[in-house]
Amino acid sequence: MLLEQYIFIFFFFLFAAVFIYIHVAYPFWSHMPVSHTYDWHHRLPYFNKPRPLESTPYHRGNKFCDPTRVSTTSFYDLTPEMIDKFTDLLNCHYLPSDSILFAIEKKSFATLFSGHFDTPHISFFKDKDVVEKDNICGCVASYPLHIYSKQAPDLKAANCIGYLACSSAETRKLIATHEHACRRKNPEMKASILKKHVGNCAGVRPLAEFDTRLLYINPVGNSENKPKTKMSPFQIYRENWSMLIDTLATLPSKFDFCAYIDIGAIKARVDASQMWIYGFRDPLGIVALYFIEDALMLYENVNDYGGKTMVLSASFYKGKDKAIFARGFTESVRLIQKQNKDYVMMLVDDMGHNGYLTDVLDAKLVKKTSGAYYMINYLLPEKVDKDRMFMLG
Repeated sequence: MLLEQYIFIFFFFLFAAVFIYIHVAYPFWSHMPVSHTYDWHHRLPYFNKPRPLESTPYHRGNKFCDPTRVSTTSFYDLTPEMIDKFTDLLNCHYLPSDSILFAIEKKSFATLFSGHFDTPHISFFKDKDVVEKDNICGCVASYPLHIYSKQAPDLKAANCIGYLACSSAETRKLIATHEHACRRKNPEMKASILKKHVGNCAGVRPLAEFDTRLLYINPVGNSENKPKTKMSPFQIYRENWSMLIDTLATLPSKFDFCAYIDIGAIKARVDASQMWIYGFRDPLGIVALYFIEDALMLYENVNDYGGKTMVLSASFYKGKDKAIFARGFTESVRLIQKQNKDYVMMLVDDMGHNGYLTDVLDAKLVKKTSGAYYMINYLLPEKVDKDRMFMLG
């Protein structure tokens, strides 16, 4: 046998072994249109360009796409029965913990998906093994985000996939079918962003990695909650809404990657008291902003009545003194607690300018976990520095 034949056989079995290993080690993500850790060609100059990974109208999806069991519906076409099922599934299965409750009502659900610049979508998974009429056992949702990326100037929008809840082991089919169906319904929306709150997605290059801090915030009245400063944060509301619009327009000059919901969606959450925006300013304009939301979570083992939870979704700071920024945050939280003393827990991702608060947050730390954001069906050449990201949504 010729040497060339031995070389051919060697490389044939080598590539076959690598192929089999990848599909066994990463049975789901190896089929998804993402940038994989083993995609060495994505590092080469010719391939390492920002671009969609699939041309959706001509692509039929992968083996996990199952439109016969997963139905995708516009948020605006949902029936009252579908809304009830969606909220029930989230309340029962969104958080895999007996001591943490996720409490979403119809009003909160409508607020989360209102005011967007494009159509949000909801998918339901039908359990074929259940004979009863009510055989929906899973759901997932997505809504549009404005995108700014220095690496990909042509990428202007993406779907944010979230609120995944499933009572079966078929979450892979639910995610794959929903993501593909959304792109087919709106071919202009070429990319999706998925947030993995805890852990990582094996075999996938993350868009960015972050740590989430869970904090216990003393109720109003404790001296620790009263920062020694003359600074008085103000609330962004109807009468000064233009200040927020002006600030959002400056985000690209401060961050390398921005992803945020539309101003109409922000207004819907503020009007419903599901989001509070506080800030402080100097004579030249806004210096800092804090976007704080109701996490719709309740920690049962906190205080006698449980602890409602807020989340610092994003923040913005133009100054240099981190101590001032931290005091402004503490005072903003105290103003929210004056309105509702049940809020005693806080979640903070150390993304963007949230990272400036690390010192003050660690003093109240209860737990810290690690997570990551992932881009689906879009290739960015480089991983994004989490300190240079603004994520609101």
